Amino acid sequence: MRFFTLLLAFILTSLAFQANGQKYSVSGDVIDSTYNEPLFLANVALRNLKDSLLDATVTDEKGHFLLENVPNGEYKLNVSFVGFKLYQQRISIKNGPLALGKILLAEDPTNLDSVSVVAEAEAVVLKQDTVEFNSSAFKTTDEASLEDLIKKLPGMEVEEGKVKTQGKEITKIIVDGKPFFEGSPEMALKNIPADMVKKVQIIDEKSEDTQFTGHDDGVRTKTINVVTKPEKKKGYFGRSGLTYSHPDRYNLNGNINFLKGNNRFSVSGGYNNLGGGAGGAQEVIIRSNGLAIPQNFGQGNGGISENKSLSTYYYTEINKKLEVTLTYRHNDSQTESFRDISRQFIQASDEGRIYNEKSENSSSSNNNSGSVRVIYKPSKKDEIRLSQSLSQSTSNNVSTLNGETLLNNELLNSTDNFNFSDNLNNSWSNSLSWRHRFKKKGRTISISTASSVSNRSGIDTVRSTNIFTSGDVENQIFDQISDPNGRTRNHRATISYTEPLAEKSSLRLSYTGSRNVSEQQRLLLDFNESDQDYTDLDPQRSSDYELINTSHRINSGLSFKIKEISVSANANYQSQIIQNDQVYPNNVNTKNSFNGLLPSITFRKSTKDGKQSSLSFRRSMRAPSANQLQDVIDNRNPLFLRQGNPNLNASFSNSISIGHYGYNEKEKSFVQISASIGFTENSIVSSTIVGNGSNSPEGIVLPIGARFTAPVNLPGRTSANAYLQVSKPLKGKKLKLGLGGSLGYSKNPQILNGVSQFAKSMNYGVSVSLTSNFNDKLDMSLRIAPNYSIVRNSNREQNDRSFFNLSNRFRATWKFIEGFSATTSVSNIVQGSVEGISGTSQWLWNFSISKKMLDKKLDLRVSATDILRQNALINRNITSEYIQNSETNVLVQIVRFSLSYKFTKMGGK
Repeated sequence: MRFFTLLLAFILTSLAFQANGQKYSVSGDVIDSTYNEPLFLANVALRNLKDSLLDATVTDEKGHFLLENVPNGEYKLNVSFVGFKLYQQRISIKNGPLALGKILLAEDPTNLDSVSVVAEAEAVVLKQDTVEFNSSAFKTTDEASLEDLIKKLPGMEVEEGKVKTQGKEITKIIVDGKPFFEGSPEMALKNIPADMVKKVQIIDEKSEDTQFTGHDDGVRTKTINVVTKPEKKKGYFGRSGLTYSHPDRYNLNGNINFLKGNNRFSVSGGYNNLGGGAGGAQEVIIRSNGLAIPQNFGQGNGGISENKSLSTYYYTEINKKLEVTLTYRHNDSQTESFRDISRQFIQASDEGRIYNEKSENSSSSNNNSGSVRVIYKPSKKDEIRLSQSLSQSTSNNVSTLNGETLLNNELLNSTDNFNFSDNLNNSWSNSLSWRHRFKKKGRTISISTASSVSNRSGIDTVRSTNIFTSGDVENQIFDQISDPNGRTRNHRATISYTEPLAEKSSLRLSYTGSRNVSEQQRLLLDFNESDQDYTDLDPQRSSDYELINTSHRINSGLSFKIKEISVSANANYQSQIIQNDQVYPNNVNTKNSFNGLLPSITFRKSTKDGKQSSLSFRRSMRAPSANQLQDVIDNRNPLFLRQGNPNLNASFSNSISIGHYGYNEKEKSFVQISASIGFTENSIVSSTIVGNGSNSPEGIVLPIGARFTAPVNLPGRTSANAYLQVSKPLKGKKLKLGLGGSLGYSKNPQILNGVSQFAKSMNYGVSVSLTSNFNDKLDMSLRIAPNYSIVRNSNREQNDRSFFNLSNRFRATWKFIEGFSATTSVSNIVQGSVEGISGTSQWLWNFSISKKMLDKKLDLRVSATDILRQNALINRNITSEYIQNSETNVLVQIVRFSLSYKFTKMGGK
């Protein structure tokens, strides 16, 4: 009731503001006069007659701009875009909004090379929702990529191919306002040359619905828009390379990318058995007691891999009304891996208990997928979107696992497992939407539908010998086979309507209905000695069910703007019904209903000088998954049994988050602050029973020392975190200093042997980084990041645990002679001891020397990687029950020889 009162207050406030305000808006559409196309992200500035800046903005994808809160008076309007002549117009506001219509910008050939003949552009420009970096202010080497350039930008971080700003990952990169490398931002980071880039713009992109309807739903996507140099907007660029390392390790890869106006085409592919793109010569197994670390210096998930890949991307804007996107991806991989695990249990009831495991895995997969998307705009009032996607994948997996549990160094139980699986998966999905604008501005209707179907079939085996030295159960032998199959169908439909309430406020009403049907069958057959065949059904470990999940969601949303503050408030009512018709392992027919009111509200403030602040509250509902609801016993490792729970209820999460982003123009420094806190009602957590010979769950034989886990609902889950980052130049802008700090807190409930308890953890982290901006001959970076954690358990018999780790990294590239350059990188991971387990320190040193030839297009490189031979895939997992250390086989990198060729032919528009 309070929420609806708040909504009414918002409406009254908005209407009162609209009624009493004496300020108006200025709007227009910026068009390329030669090609009659809209110019995305053109700069629009409003000045008074004394030439003082009053307001500024940038155009959207349609070239449209809107300046608000403009009082009566005379003004000068300036519109600019790189490669075009400056547009200036004197305008007058007289008791009403001013619509300027089309503003035509003419190309300026004399301005194409303006970078070289005018003063250096300002390094950073802030324009409300956009932060713009001029690439000419940041020095990079000749071979630098977009990723190398972004690493130098204030407030930006790049780790393992992922870009972050303001603590959020950027998942979308566009080029000159149009899609490119869609769905693969890492491809754009690696493939776009830094010398193509004029500007890098960080945008809080509004949702497609908001862009069409004008009703702000509060949804934002952090997006990078790469503005290319005027003389490099047309042509092609790419790279091909070959790396060899003895014995018989190769990495052959290449890509080519075409740009022409609003058309983009990209092809990339390769063959790689070096693992992670690095050279290797010798396979070894590294043993480690290390903590899980942010930087992964091993081979992804470990193991020795061979990978073949091919991907294509094509986007074209056929005309102003029609856009088409086509994609195709192929991947074929094989992996051989070996892994050792040592798990030390730390609960008082588990004192002296250790679990050791050795496993080998051989897997292969083949994936093919393709998609098409069409956007058709038959008129200015209508938009139709259609997308289709198909995929097929096959997978094969052979694994062995040997595990044993020791109690005070005496064998408690052991398992010897062999598993084989071979699966085929096919999926299809489509979506169709229609949006329409009515004559009244802001009044729209949208209808969308989406469907998907996926099918899975295959065969798998479970063979295990399990020995228990205590209790009534001495041993178990499983020799089972099944041919699992499944089919999943999803359907969703949405209708929404927006209505303007005043010039700066609007109302949105919508309904979404969805239905998900999942049919799964996995009948396990035991081997019959008499028949010498798999004929006997194991009903307890088999599954056969149909799960129908039906959801209805009604939404009412209100958005309005007061000066620099925009508000988006939503009230959602969700009703979800899950019907479970189960045959195995038990005959169950249940129908559970989950309902909830889910409000959300977001405040955003964007000032003219680029400062951005936000405050939001959101409540969400999470229903149990299909696997969590099925009471099927998972016995892939009989020492660790798992089962679902048909009686689970939905959980509700409440979160509050704040954020601020600011720039000090005088100091040229950035500050980013974000914080959030969350509470979960009825959270779905684990309940674990350790077998003692007399506590087996009903219908289950739980041997002594084996563990049984099932999901349950518990209250009390809490989390909170805070993040701070400061970035500023030093030594006359020759160095960039980055300072970061983070705080994290979590409180997670669980049940162990019928006793409820909480695990509380605190995490403290800081980081210091330095990045050079000297010249194009020397490029250096340094980062130091210590981290300290404390874990406390409500079980008073268990001691608190604290641990420390430190990550250091240095990288430098030096062009010491014309055509020659040297690159070195040194990384160090220091990990403290925990629970009596000694700490470790690892150093990884790489070095390479290269020679540029053929007008710097050909690169010959010799690399020595992992010179100190300490490379390892390190993993330590700490939970409220145990500390787990792991070791995985990787390739020790020694020496590799690389040859790469860069081809580029770019021109103006």
